[in-house]
Amino acid sequence: MRLFSNDSTRFDGKNFYRWEDKMVFLLKQLKFFYVLSDICPTTPAETLFDAAKKVLEKIQKWKDDDYLCRHHILNSLTDALYYQFKKKTNNAKDLWEGPKKVEGQKKYSKNNFKLIKKDFKKKP
Repeated sequence: MRLFSNDSTRFDGKNFYRWEDKMVFLLKQLKFFYVLSDICPTTPAETLFDAAKKVLEKIQKWKDDDYLCRHHILNSLTDALYYQFKKKTNNAKDLWEGPKKVEGQKKYSKNNFKLIKKDFKKKP
């Protein structure tokens, strides 16, 4: 299987939707996408040894996948955004939400600007 390379589309703050589509495709292909929605499994207080061992294996797999997913996302950012988001996030889910928030703030600012501009034009 040939994996998709995201070198050509690094998120630079302007190309969010294209970058997001490519990242979703890559992370699903690598089977890491689940860590963006699933929480890390926990060990129940009272479990049998065999059951606890399986749960611990699931926890370790989730942590390993989260690490790989986070670094795939980080590597798809421009250098400036890489350093900005690397310092602010500890897991893949938080990192994934960062560019979405940036894009949401840009949309909000653009819409506010359009409304203000529209109101300004209405005034005599």
